[in-house]
Order: sequence, then structure tokens, then C-alpha cells
Amino acid sequence: MNECLTQIILLNCVNSGQSLIHSVPIIAQASLVAILHLLIGTEVGSALVEEIAIKFEELYLQQKSMECSNLLILLTHFYNFQVVHCVLIYDLIKILLNRFKELDLELLLLLLKNCGFQLRSDDPSALKEIVLIVQKQVTDHGIDISETKKSKEEGDEDQKNFNFRARFLIQMIFDLKNNKVKNNHGEDSPVVRLKKIMKGYLSKRGNPSESPLRVPWKDLLDSKEKGKWWITGSAWAGGGALTSPTPSKSSSTSFDATLMAMARSQRMNTDVRRNIFCILMSSDDYLDAFEKIQKLNLQNKQEREIISVLLHCCAQEKSYNPYYFHLATKFCTYNKNYRFTIQFLLWDKFKMLSTLSLRGIGNLASLTANLIANHSLTLGALKIVEFHKLDSHSVLFIRLLFTTLQGKSISFVDGDSVGNSISRVHDNSGGSSGSIEGKNGLDGNVHGGG
Repeated sequence: MNECLTQIILLNCVNSGQSLIHSVPIIAQASLVAILHLLIGTEVGSALVEEIAIKFEELYLQQKSMECSNLLILLTHFYNFQVVHCVLIYDLIKILLNRFKELDLELLLLLLKNCGFQLRSDDPSALKEIVLIVQKQVTDHGIDISETKKSKEEGDEDQKNFNFRARFLIQMIFDLKNNKVKNNHGEDSPVVRLKKIMKGYLSKRGNPSESPLRVPWKDLLDSKEKGKWWITGSAWAGGGALTSPTPSKSSSTSFDATLMAMARSQRMNTDVRRNIFCILMSSDDYLDAFEKIQKLNLQNKQEREIISVLLHCCAQEKSYNPYYFHLATKFCTYNKNYRFTIQFLLWDKFKMLSTLSLRGIGNLASLTANLIANHSLTLGALKIVEFHKLDSHSVLFIRLLFTTLQGKSISFVDGDSVGNSISRVHDNSGGSSGSIEGKNGLDGNVHGGG
């Protein structure tokens, strides 16, 4: 799918034979990629961005202005729709400024016009470095930014055009730095309208979240030789030769002695479970934990241990910690098979609620409710519960779960309320009815920061 989508969009940009600067279809294509980036994962957006970078440099060497402009427009719309981070755009600006040829000036003007306002909003401090590069280029090229119209007539035509564009670019960058540039995308612009449509569409799917690609331009160009570190599970050679990824030995992973002792105290009786536990406890946030767990290269049934340890740790917290919810959601978004794994392991937990502490029951109820609320699970996850045979622990779990759901004011299918959805689960079952980051700590918060 990635290859087909990439080829279609690139062909539209490169072989269209016309400028796409004001093209609405290219904005729609960027919004489609943004939706897929959120629903499927970074693999979709990163594949296309990588090909854009490689094709852009290829066309730049051929001095094909229109094709380069079309690719740049597509990239700026990826930024506007948060497929890529401002780090990539700033990186490209620096590269074009350091070249400082006529085509570079043309591309820079186009880039700043389309996303300059957003760049300043996202990282105004990065503009300082841009200004320093501009000042150096002004000095090196002997450009007088205060030059009058009369003096511009001197010299050959190409030089006059270059100087004019350079002065215009310099003025735009200084206006951007001094916050004198207006947003080019007003309320009625296609970008804003599509953002609103995207927001409504994604809200029905639990508002999935995915970080924009924070990749330097050079790494995109070198991806075929050095690998793609921004894609989880891919090899990365850094400055050396690319080597194939090999499954890491679980026992070779080293952690702090305190963490290992904590893992043993929580009956993490295999190397896989201990490694997962230590990663959960030592990660800075859920994204860090997700990436580290992926690097364990667990196979088949070993992946089940991820959810098993996650549910165990969640139940052991002193109070509900949303860290586990965000991590579980990330795994569900990454691979839909994890949804079934979570559901099956929760069923096991439902059967042993009487063995859990009240704190553990409350934490699991909150986690389950949040996973249902963002559609990672459905209410069908409760079909195993025999509502006509509930003991006191099960009653507490169900009461806490639906109290949490009611507090979220959500609907499930065709606008059904929580009450109607409960009735449907009841009929089917045949019965009646902190911060997200931190490190270490167990019992008094398994993952202390929450």
C-alpha cells in the first residue's frame, strides 16, 4: 500500500506538467496521508516523506524549478497537517540558505509563504539561527538590503533578479522573526476546512495520536545506506555499514540492580517478563517504553507477555496511572492483534477479581473504561461477565467501570448512550446488570510519574 500511495502522489507532483502551488487536490492528498499516519502508524507518512526528499534532491540537481516547487508544496502541507515536525522544515531551510542560489531563493519564498507562520508558532527560537545564516549570506554576497530602486537597475538582468529576490526573502524572514507575518491559511482556506473535517472523522475513532516525524533531512537521504531509525524495528547503521536486525537476547539486556530486584519481587519469573517490567519502570514516557519494548524483538507468544506485565503493573499502582492506558492504546494502534490480546487477558483478570485488592480492581476498571471510551476495546469485552452471578468484587469492578464511562459522556453505536449499551451487553450475556511519564517506584506507584 505504501508503494502504491507513494507512486501515485509523486507522479501527480512530478508529472502533472503544471504548478500545484494553489492546487486543492494536493492539499486533500496531504490530509489523506495525515489520517493514515494517525490511524495506521508512522510507516505510511515516513515512506512518502523519504521518497519526497530523495526525489526533491534529484530534481534540484536537474534545476527543475516547477517539479521541486510541487514537491516542496506537498511537504509544507504535510507539516501543516502534522505528519512531519518543524525540525525537518527548519533543516531544509538551513540547507537552502547555505546553497543560496536563485532556485533556492524561489523555494524558500514558497516555503515561508505556506508555513512560515506555523514555523514561528512551533519554534520561534530556531529562527535566530536562520537569521544568523541570512546575515552571513548577505555579507558574503554583498547584498545591500537598504538598496534603492534606482540602484537596482545597475548590473545584468540575472543579478538584478537575484538581488531583488534575496532582499524580498531577507525582509520576509525578518518580518517572520518580528511576528509581522499574517497566517496565510484563514478560516475559509482549504487547509483549515480539511483540518476540521479530519478532526470530526478522527473523533469517531477515538482521536488516535501519533507524533510527527522528527527526522533530519540528511537522514532521509541516507536511509537506503544507513537505515530508518525513525521506524520501530528498522536497522540503523549510524556512521558505519548497515547490518540486518537480529533478535536481541533477552538475557543480555542489562538493567539497574534495584529494578531487577523489584521485578523479582513482582514474580517476573522469566527474562522476557523481567525485561518488559524493567522497561515499563525505567522509561521516560509511554512512547519511550513502546520503542524500547519493540527493540526486544519478541516473537509470537512472547508478545502476549507485554500486555500481561502491563496489566499486572497497572493493578499494582496506588492510584490509576494513565501511562498504562496510553501505552496499551499505542500497541493497539500499532497492531490490531493487541486488541484481542488485551481482551483475552482482561477476561482472565475478570475471573480472578476476588484475588485482587480493591486498589487493583479500581485501576483495572479505569483502564478498561478508558480503552472502551477511545474504541481500543468494545463493550463486547464484557460479554464474558455473568451479570446474574456477580460477587462483591465483580459488582465493584462493573460499578467503577461504568461510572468512569458515564463521566466521559460518550456514545458507542449509532448514538447509543451508556445505558442503552449496558442493556445490549446485558441481553447478550443473559444476565442482569497523573502525568504520563516518570521513572521507577513500585507499590507506591509502580511507574512513579504516572
